[in-house]
Amino acid sequence: MDSIYLLAKHYSENEAVCSLTGKCSAVLASQYAAVWGVPISVPGILYYTLIFALSLLLLRTRNVLFLKGIVWISGVGFLASLGLVSIQLFVLEAICEYCMLSAVTTTLIFGFSIAFLRKELTGAESDVH
Repeated sequence: MDSIYLLAKHYSENEAVCSLTGKCSAVLASQYAAVWGVPISVPGILYYTLIFALSLLLLRTRNVLFLKGIVWISGVGFLASLGLVSIQLFVLEAICEYCMLSAVTTTLIFGFSIAFLRKELTGAESDVH
């Protein structure tokens, strides 16, 4: 939801309400807030939509391939988040709480998907023996 909020703020040209850090505007107005003119929130929306769709397919079919897809896609999201958080901390020296929420969410999705995949794979191995 934070990606949708930030995209709306971007196109409305209104500042995002940032009550915790007060520096969201510095991050969201920086040169790093868009890639080739596309706000970072757009790939964020696509990322969360894809994760959601794969999760629904996984729940419906129980096919481990969908879980593997979640692991890979969330891994890419995790690496992207690491890069973006590093830019906030070391280049801009400003933190956007919405960006951090997204980074934490992505990290949790990645961590849990790895844990679920490990459980699924070790459970499958014990069924074979």
